[in-house]
Amino acid sequence: MTYEVGEAECFTSMPKLAAAAGLKERQCYNVVAQLEQLGFIERPEIFNTPTKKGTVFRLFLSPQDFPAEPNRRYHIGEED
Repeated sequence: MTYEVGEAECFTSMPKLAAAAGLKERQCYNVVAQLEQLGFIERPEIFNTPTKKGTVFRLFLSPQDFPAEPNRRYHIGEED
């Protein structure tokens, strides 16, 4: 995972996150969805391009109020 000191965001893929947490990939998706629903994480960008695959996670120590529909940017296929 890439989490810089002092930054609230990190970039990783679900398989890498699952391995780091000692979870199966499906369990990891479920936990991430639950943490997102509770307001502890946000996924503002998801990448699935030829050169970059993964998710930007924004982390919060206390729950946040997010809109019902997440404001998420998807990068699929060609690089922008």
